[in-house]
Amino acid sequence: MCQALKGLRGAYSLIVMSPQKLIAARDPIGIRPLYYGYTASNHILFASEPKNLMGLVDKIMPFPPGYYYKDGEFVCYCDITKVEAECYDDVDTICRNIHEKLILGVEKRLDADVPVGFLLSGGLDSPVAGYMMAKRGLELVGVHFFSYPYTSERAKDKVLELGRKLTVWCGRMSVMVVPFTKIQEEIRAKCHEELFTLIMRRFMMRIAERVAVEYGCGALITGESLGQVASQTMPAMGVTGAVCELPIFRPCIGMDKEEIVTIARKIDTFETSILPYEDCCTVFTPKHPNTKPKMPKILEAESHLDVDALVNEAVKGVEIIHLP
Repeated sequence: MCQALKGLRGAYSLIVMSPQKLIAARDPIGIRPLYYGYTASNHILFASEPKNLMGLVDKIMPFPPGYYYKDGEFVCYCDITKVEAECYDDVDTICRNIHEKLILGVEKRLDADVPVGFLLSGGLDSPVAGYMMAKRGLELVGVHFFSYPYTSERAKDKVLELGRKLTVWCGRMSVMVVPFTKIQEEIRAKCHEELFTLIMRRFMMRIAERVAVEYGCGALITGESLGQVASQTMPAMGVTGAVCELPIFRPCIGMDKEEIVTIARKIDTFETSILPYEDCCTVFTPKHPNTKPKMPKILEAESHLDVDALVNEAVKGVEIIHLP
C-alpha cells in the first residue's frame, strides 16, 4: 500500500471502498482537503468539507497529510519532514534543482488542464488577472492587440516582457499578437465617438474567442475591475461580453487599484507595466464615453461595419510568439 501511494504524483485525497474494505489517503503535502470524525457508535466518517460532518460526529479533524487509513489505523506512508539524505551541493546548484522541480511540477499539472486565453495589455490589471488564474494551474495563452503605428514596437516589447514574467508562474506561454489598426480606424470613421471603446472591446472579445477556440482554450480571462474605467461598468461589461460563448473569467472584478498594485509588485510586473508605452486601448479614446450602453444602439452602430470580414482579417494576421 505504501509503495502504491508513493507512486502517485500530484495532489489528491481518495477513499476506496469495497464490501470488505475501506481505504482513505491524502497527498503528502496536504493540498487536497480531507476531514474525518467518529460517530457516537464509533464509526468513522470522511468528507472533503468540514460542514458535511457537522452534527454527525463528535469532533471534526483534518486527515493527516502523507497518511492512509486502513483496518482502523492511520499509517504514515510519506513523511516530508524526514531527512533521508544530506546534500552538500553549492547554493546555486540547489536553487537550480529546486527551480527545475517546481517547473516540472507545474508542467505536469498543466498537462491535465485546458488552457485559457487572456487579453494581455501593457497595463497593471491583465498580468495580475493572468497570474490569478495561473496559480490555479492553468496554462495561459495571451492575446495582445497591436495598433501600429499608433502604438510602437516598444509597447509590443513591453507586453512580451510582461508575458515572460508570467512564465515564472505558469511555466510556459504563447502570445497571439493581433493586428488591430484597421479595425480601430474603421470604428473611428463609421461610429459615434461615445461608442468607440465599447465597439472596440466587442471586437477584441470576438477575436480573442476565435483565437482561443483555435488554440483549444476553455475560457477567456480579462483584467476588468468593476467601475475602474468607463468600459468596466456593469452595463458596459454586459455589452462587451455578449459577443462570446466561452466563459469569461474576471479575477480582478472586485479588487481596487491598491490591491492590484500589491499583487503586481509581488509578481514583479509593476515596474514593467508602468513604462510609458501605451497600448491600443489609448488609441482614439472618446472624450465622453457611454457608461450605460443600450444593446440596440450598439448593434445599430455595428451595422455600418463589416464585422465578420474585419474579424477574419485580424485572425488571419495573428503573429504567434512562444515565450521561453
